[in-house]
Amino acid sequence: MTNNLYYLNIILMAAVAVAIAAYMKQSSPAPDKILATAALKGKGKKAVQAAASSSGVFPSKLGWVLFAVLMALALAVRLWKFGLVPGGFNQDGAMAAVDAHALADYATDRFGTHMPAHLYAWGFGQMSSLLSYMMVPFIKLFGLNAVTARLPLLVCSMLALWVLYLLIKDMYGHKSALVVLAFAAINPWHFMQSRWALDANLLPHFMLFSIYFLQKGTKKIAYAYVSMIFFGLTMYTYGIAFYLVPIFLIIACVIFLKKKVFSLKQAVVMTAVYFLIAWPIFGVILVNTLKLNTISLPFVTIQYFKDSMRSNDLLFFSKEPMKQLLVNAKSLMDVVFLQKPDLLWNSIEAFGSIYLFSMPFTLLGFYKLVKDSKDKAVAQRPAFWLVLLWICVSIFSGFVVRQVNVNRINIIFYPMIIFTGIGIYYLCSLRIFKNKRVIAAALAALYACYFLMFCNTYFGTHNEKLSEAFYEGFGDAVCAAEDTGYDKINITAYTQGQNSYYISEILTQFYLALDAKYIRGEKGMTDKSGGALSAYRQRFSYVSFAGSPPNPSVKNTAYVVNNKELSLFDSAEFHIRQFKYYSMAIPK
Repeated sequence: MTNNLYYLNIILMAAVAVAIAAYMKQSSPAPDKILATAALKGKGKKAVQAAASSSGVFPSKLGWVLFAVLMALALAVRLWKFGLVPGGFNQDGAMAAVDAHALADYATDRFGTHMPAHLYAWGFGQMSSLLSYMMVPFIKLFGLNAVTARLPLLVCSMLALWVLYLLIKDMYGHKSALVVLAFAAINPWHFMQSRWALDANLLPHFMLFSIYFLQKGTKKIAYAYVSMIFFGLTMYTYGIAFYLVPIFLIIACVIFLKKKVFSLKQAVVMTAVYFLIAWPIFGVILVNTLKLNTISLPFVTIQYFKDSMRSNDLLFFSKEPMKQLLVNAKSLMDVVFLQKPDLLWNSIEAFGSIYLFSMPFTLLGFYKLVKDSKDKAVAQRPAFWLVLLWICVSIFSGFVVRQVNVNRINIIFYPMIIFTGIGIYYLCSLRIFKNKRVIAAALAALYACYFLMFCNTYFGTHNEKLSEAFYEGFGDAVCAAEDTGYDKINITAYTQGQNSYYISEILTQFYLALDAKYIRGEKGMTDKSGGALSAYRQRFSYVSFAGSPPNPSVKNTAYVVNNKELSLFDSAEFHIRQFKYYSMAIPK
């Protein structure tokens, strides 16, 4: 099926390219009449704003219905088996959730660092903190589990669809906005990132929120100040925001001042608001660049990470920058434009991140935005060039970050969705098509079919692959071992490899919702009958059973084992309970 879909993608892409070639030979229609008519007649900014405001929130009751249906569709498919699919849990999401659990209980990470601006995480590679802080209220209310850990991304994803609609409505009007929303609702990248917990996946959503409020701020300055709050928060979403957001803001500031959209005083106040939110993360950058001591304040800790390796991911620190640049460029092309297979949790082969056959639409939409941004009337709507600036800094990021994958370059996908939706809308407006509704219906049917095939694959065969990568059964096995009440639990280190001790440990802490103070040895733990259990380090051991075979003569010990290691456990000497890819064993 995968090969057949790949060839179908190629055929569809060629057909779309031919249609777009025909489009390029004729003058294109204007943007939605509501916003464009007055502008194209040269009536200026006031006429454009008046025309826009006269249309209300939606142009008609049908607009309300379409918007509601699209949002309901997007929410329904994202809620279906939420917390269960993908099966298991990713180690990075577990790391963020365990730290969030500690923050909810003690306002520290699991190591005891008070209100960290940036998380220690694995030690050799740190983690952005915003996702963990967003998990806190859900964990506080409903406990630590797969649903509460994944909810922040779902909530942000749904809010982002709404904001995306509003942004395109300000740019092109209601009809175009509905087309972009429809494409985003069934977009593979947007769907997949909303269903698992990864700190980096907050970046594109917060960038979208920031840009939306910034362009609104050109009409009402209060929105511009709100945008700076979001730009500041974006700094805590993913490491590449450390340089990407400042570059974006500096360029945007120069353009705004040159066009006299904002005064110098307003720009200074906006900068102050941004730094009021972002200064702790700049402090982290400064402390780690200069190798200074950790700074502990009553409300935040700016930590020095002596074992950090993340800087090696950037072109600036490469030992062979030109060679690395070429490698990065190839990765960018493969992942974003050719949509070649990526990590299992980022994309599905034959569907890609935005459906491979959509690329001609993407290019058409990009052409339209570039063309329309040169119109004098469009100068009154800075969302056009803000989106173009967004794609430029995103591509720059792809050149700078070492061998990007989908989650490393996720900042680029909202602009890609915007371009694709705009391209689809304008292709359906071609003058060569006598019945535009038939063309629109055909494209809608095509995308609906692809989305149904995508969902069938995602919830079916792909989930089988993904659940193994996310260690499905580990949680059931470790909980079963805990339920035995035994004072000693030996847990396999066989996850990503024979010696992935750190993954086994963080998954154990996540599934058992272990108290952070108990993990640190500062607090005891009792069994169901109220009896004291051994300290964490004495009770839980993370071992390679190949190097340390289980001993059936040792009683009061439970084992969590990868099913690939079951041959080491004699069924005549052990009771074994299997759970998907992991099992629990106890001596008979």
